[in-house]
Amino acid sequence: MSKLDPYMEQALAVWRVQSREDSPDARSAAVERERRVSVTVTYEGDLDALAEAGLATGYDEDGNVSGVIALGDVERLAAVPGVRLITLEPSVKPLLDNSVTEMQVPWKIPGSPSFQGRGAGVIVAVIDTGIDIFHESFRKADGTTRIIELWDQAATAGGSGPPAGFAPLGRVYNQQAINNGITAGPPFASVDSDGHGTHVAGTAAGNGRQDDRCTFPGTYVGVAPEADIIAVRAISLPNNAPSNSSDAIRWCAQAGSRHSNKPVVINCSFGRTLGPHDGTGTLDVVLDGVLRPAAGIPQRVAIVCAAGNDGNSEIHEGGTIAGNSSTTVSFYIHSSVTTPLIDIWYNGTATLNATLTAPNDPSQPGTNTTGAVPPGAAGSPFTIGRMTVTVTSSTAPRAANNNKKQISFSIATPAGVSARSGVWTLTLAATDGTAANWDAWITAVSGYMSFRLPTDSGDAPARRRNNTVGEPGSSLNAITVANYSDGDGEIADSSSRGPDPIPAGTPVGEVKPTIAGVGTDVAAPRSRDDPDSNSSCCDQLVIDKSGTSMASPHVAGLVALMFEKNRTLNFEQVRAHIQHSAVTGGIPAAEVPPVYDATLNIRANHIWGSGKAHAAQALAEMPAAAGGGGGGGGGTITLDSPDWGYTPHTIYSRLGEWRRRFGPRPGLMLAAALISEHVDEILRLINHNARVGAVWRRQGGPFLVRHLLLGRPPQDTLLPARVEGCDVASLIQRFIPIVDRFSDGKLKRDIERYRDFVGAWPAVGLGELDAEALRLAEQQP
Repeated sequence: MSKLDPYMEQALAVWRVQSREDSPDARSAAVERERRVSVTVTYEGDLDALAEAGLATGYDEDGNVSGVIALGDVERLAAVPGVRLITLEPSVKPLLDNSVTEMQVPWKIPGSPSFQGRGAGVIVAVIDTGIDIFHESFRKADGTTRIIELWDQAATAGGSGPPAGFAPLGRVYNQQAINNGITAGPPFASVDSDGHGTHVAGTAAGNGRQDDRCTFPGTYVGVAPEADIIAVRAISLPNNAPSNSSDAIRWCAQAGSRHSNKPVVINCSFGRTLGPHDGTGTLDVVLDGVLRPAAGIPQRVAIVCAAGNDGNSEIHEGGTIAGNSSTTVSFYIHSSVTTPLIDIWYNGTATLNATLTAPNDPSQPGTNTTGAVPPGAAGSPFTIGRMTVTVTSSTAPRAANNNKKQISFSIATPAGVSARSGVWTLTLAATDGTAANWDAWITAVSGYMSFRLPTDSGDAPARRRNNTVGEPGSSLNAITVANYSDGDGEIADSSSRGPDPIPAGTPVGEVKPTIAGVGTDVAAPRSRDDPDSNSSCCDQLVIDKSGTSMASPHVAGLVALMFEKNRTLNFEQVRAHIQHSAVTGGIPAAEVPPVYDATLNIRANHIWGSGKAHAAQALAEMPAAAGGGGGGGGGTITLDSPDWGYTPHTIYSRLGEWRRRFGPRPGLMLAAALISEHVDEILRLINHNARVGAVWRRQGGPFLVRHLLLGRPPQDTLLPARVEGCDVASLIQRFIPIVDRFSDGKLKRDIERYRDFVGAWPAVGLGELDAEALRLAEQQP
C-alpha cells in the first residue's frame, strides 16, 4: 500500500515531469525543482527522524504532524520507518452599500427593536489572501489598528517567527508590530496583493471609516464593525509558496484562548474542486475536528465557509452505470490549461475500469489513450504525445470516505509545454456486475476546462450544477453560504449547489448549503495593492466584488453579533438559529426551500439552504445568556440546542417535562423542587465566585447541564454515573462542599438536610430515591 495519498502521488508525478532538466522552459523547471509543499504525516515513532528526512515540522496531534517539505524529499520521507501516510495539504483558491441592509442587520435599520450590538468583544478571523493594514476601515478612531494578529504564511521579514506548534511558515505580526508598521507607513512586510482578503474582512468587520471623497465615511460598513480582527494570509501566495490552510483554521480557532476567552468566528472564503464532496475531504475533517472534537463541542467557536462558485462552470458530471456496462462522457480542455486533473468517486461495492482518451494530434503520432485502467492503476504512468498521464485507482473501499473508491488522473507536461487542447473522453466500465453510482470533478492548476463542449447550447443540466459545494464548505459542521443578489433576489448562477436529492437521513444542519447571503456586486474595502479598480469610488478605497466569497463574510459578521449577545453559544446553536430565522420572500416559487425538519420547523434545499439570512430575526429570537453571559459558567445553565424546536429548553422547562412524563414520583418531585429553588443562587456563585466556578468547570459541570437539557429523560436513575466530559458522582462529591462553604441562608440549610439525597442522584434507582424522599418528608418538623 502506498504511503502517499492519491493527491500527493499526483503532485509528485507532475513535479517529476515539470522539473526535468530537458524542459523547454529551463528557468521554470529549475524553480520547480526547489518547490516545497505542505503535508500532514501520519506516523509512529520519533519526530526527529521525520526532520532528518527533510520535514520542517509543525502542528502535532495524535500521531499526525503538519509540516513543509521539498517535493524532492518526499520519497525519502516516505521511506522512514513508522511513516504510515503522507497527505498533501489541499491547494485552495479564493471563491470569487446595500448588502448589510439587505440582510436586515439591526444596527443598520433605524428603529429596529432587535439587538443593536456591533460585534464588540468578538474576534472575526479571516483566512484569505491577506489584509491591507493601512486601510482606514480596519483602524480605530485614534488611528491604531483593529487587527490583533496577522499570520502571513509567505512573509519573510518583520514580526516574529511562525506560531509555535503550527506549520513552520511565514511570520506573525501582533498588534504592536502592526501599529509600528502604520506609523512607519507603507510598504508593510505583509501585503494583500490580490485584494480578496481585504474585501472579505471589510464585509465581515470593516468599520467604514475610510473617506473616499465620494460617499464619505460610514457608507461602506461591515456587519460587525466593532469586532476585533485576526487575518491569515494563506491563499494565493506568490511564487508557489507553500501554505497550510488546515493549520490556519486550527490557529484561528485557538485565538479565544490567546485573547481573554473571546468568541471566535472564522471565515473561509476559499475552497477546492477536488475531493469526495461528502464531508470527508481533508479540510472537511480538519474543520470538523475543530468544531466537534472528542472532548465535546466547544462554546464560542463557529466557522463560516463559502459554498463555491461552480454552479455554472460545468466541472461536475455523474450518474449510475449498470453492472457489466459502461458510460462515456466528454470534456473540453482549452489551450491555456496547465496540469488538468480528473477526480472520480464511486460506491465501494462496485469495480470500475477507467479509460482516458485525448484528441488526436497529427504532429504527435502514437497512442492517444491510456486504455482501460483497472483498480490498482496497472501501467501508470502513460505517455500521450508529450504528456504524462498518472493514474491512481482504489482497490478497496475507503472507510474514511464513506466506503467509496477513488480514481484520479493528472496530466503533466514539461515546463513550457501545454496540455493538448480539444475534446477528451472519459469512459467508465462497471466490470463486476455491480452498479456504480459515480461523480467526477475536473479542474486545472490554471486555464479553462469543462464538461461543457464548444458545440453545446442552452443552460447547464442540473446534474452538472448539483454536488458542486467543495471543501471546506462541504464539512458536516460548517455554516456554508450560497450567494444571491439583493438586486433581483435570485440565486447567482455561479453559486454552488449541494447534492439533489439530499442524501437520506441527512440532519438539517448538514444540508449544503446552509443559508444564502448577499454576494453579488458587494462594495467593500479595496487593498491598495489590488490590481483591480472597478469601483465607482473616487479614491478607490472600496471595490465591487461578487461570489460566495462575498456572501460568506456577511454571515460571519452575523455570527459575531450573535456571539456578542450570547457568549455561551456553540456552532450548532448558532447554525440552528440562522437556519430557523431564514426568510424566503422573493425566492422563485420553484426554488423555495420546503420544510425539511418539521420538528424544528426548518426549511432546506440544495440551492438556498434554509433561505436568505435575516440578521434581525436571528438575533431577536436568540436568547441572551443567563446571568449576563460572559466567560463564566452562567451561560452553561441555559445551553440550548437545535433539538429544542425553537422553544428553548431551560432548567425549568426540562423539569416541567419530567413532571409531565413521570407524574408525581416523590424522588423526582423533590429533586425538581431543590433545583428550582436554588438554581439562581448556584448560578450566581458559579459566575461570581472563582473557586466555585473553577470546581464546576474542572469537574465537567457544563457537560452535566448539557445532558440535563438535551439528553434523554431519567429512566432507572435520576442521573447517569457518567456523561461525556463529566464523572457525575465525582462532580457532585466535590461541588456540594464548595457551594456549602460559600452559601448561606436556605441554600446552606438545604445542603445540610439533603446532602446525601443529592449525592445519590447518579447511583440510586428511582424507586430507592422515592423511598428516600418519603423518609425525608416524614422527618420534616
